[in-house]
Amino acid sequence: MGHIYAFSTNCTQLRTILCRVPVRLVSVVALAGLFALVAAVAGSGSPPGDNGRIVFGATVRGAGLPAHVYSVEPDGTGLTQLTSGTGDDSQVAAAPDGGRLLVERDTHEQCGHVYWAQGYDLFLMGTDGRRQTRLTDDCPHGEFNPAWSPSGAHVLFSRDGTIWSMRSDGSDEAQLTCQGNGDYFPAWSPDGRTIAFTRNGDEIELMNADGSDVRRFAAGTMPAFSPDGSQISFAGVGPGEAQGIYAANVDGGDARQLTTGDDDRPVWAPDGTRIVFIAGSNAPSRTYDIDTIAASGGDERTVMSSLDATWVDWAARPGAPATATEPDVTPGATACSETPQAAGPQAPTSSQAPVAAPAVGSTVPAAAVAAPDRLVVASVSFAPRILRVRRAFEVGIRVRDQRGRAVSGAVVRITPLDGRARASAALRTGPSGAVSVKVVPTRLLELRPGRRLTLEVRVRRPGDPWAAAVSGSRLVSIRIASPSHR
Repeated sequence: MGHIYAFSTNCTQLRTILCRVPVRLVSVVALAGLFALVAAVAGSGSPPGDNGRIVFGATVRGAGLPAHVYSVEPDGTGLTQLTSGTGDDSQVAAAPDGGRLLVERDTHEQCGHVYWAQGYDLFLMGTDGRRQTRLTDDCPHGEFNPAWSPSGAHVLFSRDGTIWSMRSDGSDEAQLTCQGNGDYFPAWSPDGRTIAFTRNGDEIELMNADGSDVRRFAAGTMPAFSPDGSQISFAGVGPGEAQGIYAANVDGGDARQLTTGDDDRPVWAPDGTRIVFIAGSNAPSRTYDIDTIAASGGDERTVMSSLDATWVDWAARPGAPATATEPDVTPGATACSETPQAAGPQAPTSSQAPVAAPAVGSTVPAAAVAAPDRLVVASVSFAPRILRVRRAFEVGIRVRDQRGRAVSGAVVRITPLDGRARASAALRTGPSGAVSVKVVPTRLLELRPGRRLTLEVRVRRPGDPWAAAVSGSRLVSIRIASPSHR
């Protein structure tokens, strides 16, 4: 005969086996059987981890930007600010080991861009906000939506509307999805074999870790895998009560709605029992709290309500083991390995002639524009000038060549950065070199002072890739104000 003593283990995973066992005398045979059962459960699949702190980006309520990174215990205690300064730290992802953070920062840096500064880069730091290391520095490109691989050796991000991976030291950047699809919000599966992401603002796709075999999962956005890899949570994109948080099996079955509010960015707790998300209020002066809900739905709890959250993740306790080792994807071994990196919005150089005033009636077909000439997004117009509601609006675009001639038949595409809106498919300019493109803000567009909706306007000749030497582009930033700030 012997004794079983109360001891600390992963009670969330094994609560039906160990945590309800009374401390009493049992036989040696029963003791051996119990520990055999524990070993069997602990060795099945990828075991859930221990819940650490919730990390999030947020702005001071009512003050707008800048955004900083904070952390808080799951019960709402111990709110701590981790970053400061003039840069906007809007998005943050916690490494699987619980000891590192990956932060998307708008540095507000100028890089010679004639239209707009695009200083969004990724920074690596400790969970206390210290030991910051810059991983990307490629203005006018911007890196958004950081996410970690299950081993912590790689990270995912979105750049120019495509999904990329790289090592966690910033090396071996590899493009996983091809240009022109509006791909954002990547998430890596716990087994390292699958990546989920949002396409065109309202469709969730799955693909292999090298970017191959892209297939549709469901309507929605901001996907996240459960710790055991069997389910995916996501935010709905429909109107009214169709919004909210959802979860479904990885094969798309057993889809269920967990909340009906204006909620987004659902992320699973490391132990798989709860989901954290940003809960938006429907009041005129909108607020963005951080709530958690049981993974099966119900038992909603508010964790943070003093700031306006912009992003959220749930960290594991420091020292958590890796769940898997993902494929080591290299720059030349992806589905888009032959696709050159987009040139990005171009600043004029000394070798480029300024756009001349157009001659009356001077028009040229896009196919006739050849290097060293190039297509230029000469003007972009839109109304309203300041967005206060999520309503569709038209963007007027005029395309000319560097000699000032209107260009007819040019292919024009608008890509809203960061998935905050959707635009109609690529269109062609008319005889006057003009075209009108419809843009529809999604509910991910936050109507609060200090925010902006950024659109990338690209133009090319028919049959050319978007990155061709003759192609052109321009970034446009539209101010946003909350409905209460008129």
